[in-house]
Amino acid sequence: MKISILVPMYNEGNRVDNFFKHVIPFLKKNYKNWEILVVDDGSIDSTLEEIKKFSKKYKHISVVSHKKNMGIGAGLKTGLKHVSGDIIITMDSDLTYGVENIPKLLDAMKEKNADVVIGTPFLKKNDHKEIPFVRYIASRGGNYIDQLLFGLNFTTSTCFFRAWNKCAAKNAKITFERFAGVPESIIRLHKNGFKIVETAVKYNLKRKSKKIKDIRMTIKNTTGHIRMLLRLLMT
Repeated sequence: MKISILVPMYNEGNRVDNFFKHVIPFLKKNYKNWEILVVDDGSIDSTLEEIKKFSKKYKHISVVSHKKNMGIGAGLKTGLKHVSGDIIITMDSDLTYGVENIPKLLDAMKEKNADVVIGTPFLKKNDHKEIPFVRYIASRGGNYIDQLLFGLNFTTSTCFFRAWNKCAAKNAKITFERFAGVPESIIRLHKNGFKIVETAVKYNLKRKSKKIKDIRMTIKNTTGHIRMLLRLLMT
């Protein structure tokens, strides 16, 4: 079984080194057949240059680049087309959910015969305590609406930390380029009968509060989410 790690990056030049230094040793220790595919989403900093340093050193690492910044939804769509693994792990470059959680996704997929496993911090009380308050409220509200409208039997459609089997990855339809593409992909699979389950993971990214930035980003993502929901309701 081949494991593919898919990670979109945009202006993450200062995080590339930390990402690979955590992920590569873990994969080498635990899996025989693996790859890392980075989608450089039109970065204008040193991101692509830093990625290429690792791709030259490790044959398991490759990069696909967008000519301009398109958004995480576009990065997900591009990445799912280019990965070659039997199981694809999508994750954030800041390691919001650490590599030690990857086996949890794979175990849940095997035990429950699932097509997609979502890592969620909302199954256990203290797993989400580090999520900024504004993002937490928006996430819970958005996910509740998703559950209500589409009968979802999982707590989050927005978490990017997921394991996908090859069939689900191939059939994931993504029409929204920005953040809305993340919940869109999972809602569409649910509507088409794919089995989606969750496993508990802890949000472990500690950072200083940036309330203004969080509010702006939350408003932008929420607006896109609403447009996505309206489109799905009409199709």
